[in-house]
Amino acid sequence: MGDVNFSCTMCGKCCRDHNLPLCIDEAIAWIEDGGEVCVLCEAADWSTEPDAQDRRAAYTKGRSFAATCGGSPIRVTVVLIGMVSGNCRNLGDDLRCRIYERRPRVCRIYPAEINPFMVFDARAKSCPPEAWRAAASPSSAGDITDGETRALVEAFRRADREDAPRKRHLCRLLEIDVAAPTGEGFVIHRPESSRLLAALQESRHAQASPPADSGWRIYSTESATVSSLQSRGLEATRHQRKGETFWYVSTAAMRPAASAPQVEEKPHA
Repeated sequence: MGDVNFSCTMCGKCCRDHNLPLCIDEAIAWIEDGGEVCVLCEAADWSTEPDAQDRRAAYTKGRSFAATCGGSPIRVTVVLIGMVSGNCRNLGDDLRCRIYERRPRVCRIYPAEINPFMVFDARAKSCPPEAWRAAASPSSAGDITDGETRALVEAFRRADREDAPRKRHLCRLLEIDVAAPTGEGFVIHRPESSRLLAALQESRHAQASPPADSGWRIYSTESATVSSLQSRGLEATRHQRKGETFWYVSTAAMRPAASAPQVEEKPHA
């Protein structure tokens, strides 16, 4: 990982309040093991196709699916999160992982970053100082020199891309059609576990690429954001419809990467 030399001390800190991004197969296993999974959605205005040389846009496009919002094109990114509140249910009293051989990829990758545009900084990690055996200066997550870690990161990114059309199918099954603006926050959907499991099991076999989904809405707590999106023809709102049960968390309210996001429930319209 760049010029950072890391050695796990088995303190267990990264196994507490550390919600886990999961691929579909991992989310199925997580629920089958008795864990909770929620569905995070964000959406980017795609009215204008970005420049082909825009690497950030290419990364977003690869892990998202096409949809429409108010008749305008958007890209929806869905993240499946294994919820960990307090100690992970798989953390033993001896601070060893009880599912070590089949633990999620993100656990195997830690403390490296999955997002190629996320700057690695040891100070943002939960590990104690003694875990860093060399100068822990910030370095790019894209500069991973350890072969095994690099392979795991690439495997996660590949699964993320392959899961994108399957997540489109998942949202259809679960009737999820609300997302937060990319970069501002996430809309959090928490379907009942058995319903989510059944939808995940069906979605992992979805292969077709149907037309772009229509009818998505973008939710924000910021009136300026809503006004800006509406001026561009997107359906944006600050209010939930009666009967909706999603939550919202802003990027600003999120804790460091090693911790859980602060979930802020919003009132119904």
